[in-house]
Amino acid sequence: MKYLILLLWSGIIIANTSYAAEYLPRNIPTVTRLVLIFSQLEAELDAATQHGDTETIDKLLAPTFEMRVGAMPGNPVPRAAWLQQLHVAPGAALSPTQMAVHDYDTVAIVSYLSKRTLPAGDIYIVDVWKKKELTWQLAVRYASPAGRTDFAIPGAVLDTPQLDKRY
Repeated sequence: MKYLILLLWSGIIIANTSYAAEYLPRNIPTVTRLVLIFSQLEAELDAATQHGDTETIDKLLAPTFEMRVGAMPGNPVPRAAWLQQLHVAPGAALSPTQMAVHDYDTVAIVSYLSKRTLPAGDIYIVDVWKKKELTWQLAVRYASPAGRTDFAIPGAVLDTPQLDKRY
């Protein structure tokens, strides 16, 4: 009797396994803990800048923050000028996709593609976050237009297949 029950359970397990292998999606992307944390921080900072929430901005933005733009790499935008420009001409809300986080203990490098519906196109952003006690502050933002493949970057192979890494 025990042998018959064991055989029955084995058959059910094998049937379920073959069903799962045949009908369920194979590559379900999962969000890592760090991607989740920094997605929330990026969203919180973006909402604060959209609504002029200076308390949250001061909490999340380092006092020495600057932004560097690919079109003018030798001319950084200081914190005050960046905030002023957001008040004068607020951009569309960030919509981060394809986020990657590289954690170096007290520094985290967060890169993502900001999808925009504006005609100006998407923006590739690299944010450098520094740990301050138990919280994170954005220290430097690098931004550049995304999607162009008509120029060469040493070491980059632009015709490689795209990784299926969506969050």
